[in-house]
Amino acid sequence: LTKKVLDESIRLAGSYMLANQTKAGNFRYGYDWHADKAIDEDNQVRQAGAVWGLGLMYRYNKAKTTLLALRRALAFFRKHQKSRGKLRFTAYPGVTKGGTGTVALLALSHIELLRAGKASKTSSELDGYLAFLLSLRLEGGGFSQSYSTQTGRGHGGPSSYFDGEALLALTLAAKYLGRSDLKAAVLAE
Repeated sequence: LTKKVLDESIRLAGSYMLANQTKAGNFRYGYDWHADKAIDEDNQVRQAGAVWGLGLMYRYNKAKTTLLALRRALAFFRKHQKSRGKLRFTAYPGVTKGGTGTVALLALSHIELLRAGKASKTSSELDGYLAFLLSLRLEGGGFSQSYSTQTGRGHGGPSSYFDGEALLALTLAAKYLGRSDLKAAVLAE
């Protein structure tokens, strides 16, 4: 791999995501190359992953079109957001179980905006997502892999995927946003 190949890959992936964002703000993220058509399936975690991808792209390229798409995607999730006290979580349309990874990826998206200098460091939305992730922390380590979209209560044992996404969000918030209060949670077993 070379920098040129990586830069071109990021540019092409970004072009695809920008061209496949719906008016609502979410994405047609899958494509069947054999059938030459978009895949209609929808997955909340993949949708949130697309948002984080835009956040990463924006932090590196600062393109206005990327920022507008990112804000539209975050608005989509904000429309489907619930809260329990200071905790914020997603109630993705059509599902009764939320994915912990969904919330972690949205937190990562907000972190990228903050790192790019495009949002307030006192973002209550990000704080709510981070607090929610902490509420899903399990005694034996890891995080509940899902939660009720009605109550925000965690369900299930840990998931290596969602645990990694949650830990990454908490770690980046601690490191880049000065949230030293999160270090103990990141290092807990």
